[in-house]
Amino acid sequence: VAGIDTIRDHHVHSLDIGSPFDSSNATADRRVQIVWPQEPDKLWYGPDQVRLLIDGHPAPTPFTFPPEAVHPESIFEDREHNMWFGAIGWALKWDGKQLQRFAVEPGENREAGVRVIFQDRVGRIWCGTYGQGITLLQGETNIVFKNPIPAGDSKRDRLERKLSNQMWTIHEDGNGIFWIGTENGLIRFVPPGVDPKLDALAPTNRFFAFRKENGLPDLVINHVLEDDAGNLWLGALHGIYKVARSELNSVAAGTRSSTRFVRITGEDGLLSVETNGERSPSACKSRDGRLWFPTDIGVAVIDPTAIATKAYTPEVLIESVAIDHVLEYGGGEEFGGEVLPPSPSPSKRTSGGLLRLNPGRARLVRIKYTAPSTIGADQMDFSIQLVGVDTTIRQMRKERVVHYSNLPPGTYEFRVTATNGFGEGALRPATFAFVLEPFFWQTWPFKIFCVVVAIVVAGGIQTYRLRIQRRIGALENAASLEQERSRIAQDLHDELGSGLAQVALLAEMPESETTVRRRPQDVAREMLNKLDGIVWALNPARASLESVVDYLVGHAEEFLEPAGVHLRLHIVDNLPDSNLDAARRHHLLLVFKESLRNVVTHSQAKNVAVEIGIEPTGDILRLRVTVRDDGKGFDPQKLSGKRNGLTNMRERASQVGGEVTVKSSPGQGTEVVLAIPLVEVTPKRGRG
Repeated sequence: VAGIDTIRDHHVHSLDIGSPFDSSNATADRRVQIVWPQEPDKLWYGPDQVRLLIDGHPAPTPFTFPPEAVHPESIFEDREHNMWFGAIGWALKWDGKQLQRFAVEPGENREAGVRVIFQDRVGRIWCGTYGQGITLLQGETNIVFKNPIPAGDSKRDRLERKLSNQMWTIHEDGNGIFWIGTENGLIRFVPPGVDPKLDALAPTNRFFAFRKENGLPDLVINHVLEDDAGNLWLGALHGIYKVARSELNSVAAGTRSSTRFVRITGEDGLLSVETNGERSPSACKSRDGRLWFPTDIGVAVIDPTAIATKAYTPEVLIESVAIDHVLEYGGGEEFGGEVLPPSPSPSKRTSGGLLRLNPGRARLVRIKYTAPSTIGADQMDFSIQLVGVDTTIRQMRKERVVHYSNLPPGTYEFRVTATNGFGEGALRPATFAFVLEPFFWQTWPFKIFCVVVAIVVAGGIQTYRLRIQRRIGALENAASLEQERSRIAQDLHDELGSGLAQVALLAEMPESETTVRRRPQDVAREMLNKLDGIVWALNPARASLESVVDYLVGHAEEFLEPAGVHLRLHIVDNLPDSNLDAARRHHLLLVFKESLRNVVTHSQAKNVAVEIGIEPTGDILRLRVTVRDDGKGFDPQKLSGKRNGLTNMRERASQVGGEVTVKSSPGQGTEVVLAIPLVEVTPKRGRG
């Protein structure tokens, strides 16, 4: 804001720049942000208007700056000694005779102008804009190249895209590649004609943006200069950084993911690490190879050959180890602002220096470490690992303390190493080893003992459970046997007892009366038939399904033939290889006999059809026996609620898990269907 100064023989001299021009865009102070010396005696400067000093004295400019361009934001002299001026929406060329204007699209931000003008090695003029990328001037057909990231359309994406295309400076290296400083990182741009492979691809492939994930410590890059050794020097918002151009090319090629930037700080002589610019030119390289950067409190001059950037080997130290707020190693340890005293009862140490902690310790472990250095101490990066907890090495960057909590019993070794700002790593890590003793219940012998006890207890419980199950099974078998005996006794009593009593009664009666009543021999024959059914049901040799079906068919033929009823049979061809127990055989036979007896006694039928088949019900097969006649039939509703043979049939079927279905109507005959499962169905026993 105080004009222009020159530095000669290490002395600063102020130049007289006169009063501001009479212009609505002129500033009221003597602010100068851009200068360009044109040999032999001219000095152009701005930014409120294009101004000129000749032989160190103010002089009128040979042209009038267009009002629509507002004010110059960059100045450049090409190799033909033409002067170029960047403005909002325009690039202006003064060839010493006339002023030419080239339109440069400012984009969404109407105040965004041409912040940098540059001529590449083949003579092309490029304009770096504030928000619209880089433009190649080609007469009336300019070509605009934009950094493509990101591709989203959110407000944040648009802002990042805008920042990535706000360009402050352009540097061309010896290979023709552009290095561009932007508001959002360092950009590597390959212009047309440099790489034939990229010329055949989309323009977006020419860009590579370096971000923090690539090691770039600062996103605002105001200046890009190159020293004679091929290193790039970046003037940024929070410092000046040195990086090898070859390493950046390796990152762009994908052969490495990141590189290391060496930060120049106050230890190297900088009074301020904050550089400024935002217009071009604002930093430069002098003929003697020194680099000149503007900062917020003056000009910083760097001699790349004199800066202490030689590598040195860092040495890592563990300062202190505090366990559960007790200092176990080192000194001066603070925790919560309080200096921790040494442990009043030091833990045991082995002959090898291994720290042994009593059981229950290591609820909180705090380890402090460092790597002393007089150069670039703030650029030291650390890598740590607690062997026994961390499966991989952790990068701690600039942190110098780490915490671990609630460590289980075991042997641990803490390892830490460091890498300085120049990429040099420590020769050996610093280590600290300790052992946390377990409680007796945390030891392997105790755990094995618990496992053995658990196995023995589980085995005892299982043995007792099997014993109880066997007793329950025996009781169930005894109860089932007793029930079967009771059933047999009941059948003998019901079927034979009454028959024998009837035979005795008929035998005592006079012969004249027996002629009108049943004869003893007929009753005895009927009793034998019933006894045969009981014996058949109890005979295990008759348990197969095929034997059951044969017996039912034989009984039907013997029973219906004397009554003059025609029998028609339909039996499934392939019967499953299954057995029926005595109870199911018994109830099946009684229900079948009752069905046939009802046909002969009540239906007055002439024909009876007996069908025997197998039907699936869920996962269980059932035997289905159907007895169908052409008799007079009946109305089942009139029998509802009464004690009759149909009710007895249903009860018998339900006792073995089956069911009886009766269909009949007057004059339409009767159909009785009995279905019983081929396996025993018992209710599930709940857990008690």
